[in-house]
Amino acid sequence: MFYLIAFLSGFLTIISFILNSKYSSKTDLLRSSRMNFMAGMVVLLPFIILNPSILNFKKDSFLNVPIWAYFGGMLGVMVVILGNHLVKNMASIYVTLFIFIGQLLTGLTIDYFLGININIKQVIGILIIFMGLLYNLNIDKKELS
Repeated sequence: MFYLIAFLSGFLTIISFILNSKYSSKTDLLRSSRMNFMAGMVVLLPFIILNPSILNFKKDSFLNVPIWAYFGGMLGVMVVILGNHLVKNMASIYVTLFIFIGQLLTGLTIDYFLGININIKQVIGILIIFMGLLYNLNIDKKELS
C-alpha cells in the first residue's frame, strides 16, 4: 500500500509542476506559486472543518514550535517555484529524472549520516540511472544539431 501511495505522490508532483508551469507562463512564477498554495488551502479546508482541533493554536503556538519545524513549508515553496521554472525550460522527463536522482542522492546521504548501512548496489543503481540520463541527454543534443 505504501508503494502505491509513494507512486501516486510522485505522479501528482510532476502533474502539479506541469499545471503550475502552464499557469506561470500566463502570469509569473510567484503568482502561480501563490495560486498553488491558495488552492492547497481550499483542499485543506474540508479537513479543518471535519477536525477543527487542527486550528487549536494554543497547543502549537508559533513561539513554541521549534524553528526547524518551519523548514518543511519553506522548502515546499522553493520546490513549487523551482518546479514551475524547470518545467517551462526543460522536458518533463528530464525534470522528473533530475528530481528523482536528487531524491536518491539525498536519501542515501541522510541514511549515511543516520548510520544506516549503504549498500554498494544502491550506489551502483544511482550511477546507472545518472549515466542513462547523461547518455539520453547526449543523444537528444546530437539530434538537435
